[in-house]
Amino acid sequence: MPERSSRIAVVGAGLAALRAVESLLRSGLDCRIVVLGDEPHLPYSRPPLSKDLLSGDVGSASFRLPDSDHVRWRTATRVVGADLGARRLRLADDETVDYDGLVVATGVRARRLPLPGPEPLTLRTLDDAAVLRERAAGARTALVVGGGVLGCELASSLTDAGIAVQVVVGPDEIPMQPVLGASLAAELRRRHEERGTVFHTGSAVLGYSATGAWLSDGTEVRADLVVETVGSVPNTEWLAGNGLDLSGGLLCDDRLGVAGAPGVVGCGDVVRFPSQRYGGRRVRVEHWAHASESGRHAGRTLAAQLTGSPAPPPFDPLPTFWTDQLGVRIQGLGLPGLGTADHRVLDGQLSGDPVLGYHDRETLVGVVLLNRPEVVGSYRALL
Repeated sequence: MPERSSRIAVVGAGLAALRAVESLLRSGLDCRIVVLGDEPHLPYSRPPLSKDLLSGDVGSASFRLPDSDHVRWRTATRVVGADLGARRLRLADDETVDYDGLVVATGVRARRLPLPGPEPLTLRTLDDAAVLRERAAGARTALVVGGGVLGCELASSLTDAGIAVQVVVGPDEIPMQPVLGASLAAELRRRHEERGTVFHTGSAVLGYSATGAWLSDGTEVRADLVVETVGSVPNTEWLAGNGLDLSGGLLCDDRLGVAGAPGVVGCGDVVRFPSQRYGGRRVRVEHWAHASESGRHAGRTLAAQLTGSPAPPPFDPLPTFWTDQLGVRIQGLGLPGLGTADHRVLDGQLSGDPVLGYHDRETLVGVVLLNRPEVVGSYRALL
């Protein structure tokens, strides 16, 4: 081991990066850490961007940073390339940063549809939320392109603000069906429609105009505000050329180390890892709790690598998520999406506040609860 302090580079400045920094500082490793984030902001909480878009101050959810002279935060700094063999990063201005240990925490960006016309808004960053909030203040009608959880959450927020909302679901017949299964998704669609939301199913957007969009079934949708919520893309391009598996995210091992790249770990939305809980299936999880948990674990793994200490145990937490829609808190445990073909009501009624179980070959792989926080712990124990 070198006698000097270990040089740690953290690429990305979100929650996962912050937790990795905290973990490294707690490890006792003698290190100097530089955090390189491409946004002009220090770490902030992302859930309020959609959940409190129009009802709260989305800009006030910054995290407390470690009080340490060993950490330097560099915002508005984009990493464009890496030579993992030489342990060197290249920045957009051609500056280079050498490191002994690297934390990849670059997260994801909003996926864009390659369509003609004016570019619609997205909702992924603090700046996105600020623009969307400003535009929504003067809007009477809105079009949300994408019928996933984020799209429906946004539709609910806009409806609460008195805006008439239409949602293009895409190829799925029911919004949120890939995550929640047909029966619960259909019930939530009914509740959205009772509030006035109009869903376009089985059709796709062909292009945008200054006044809305036109669809593949010939429908022209007029809207003051158009927002795309069509998924995400892992930010891995800067790692190309290093022989890594970047398909669908950065592939890590079960301790969040990067195979074939000593001194490199990953955390947060950008990583895929084998989950022993789900038979070694490689999963990528985009949720707040995962960002925290994986950041802490990646920090421990990197500290162990650099000191020659025993590695931490495998990383395999129970995934969790939540969404607030229509005054309902929807909580998910595990990976319900793996069992949407076989999901059953475990308690309550679909029209009320049910608990649903999701099964893969008779094995419970996920649970979704509506307004049932008092029993979350009981169902967590089953998974």
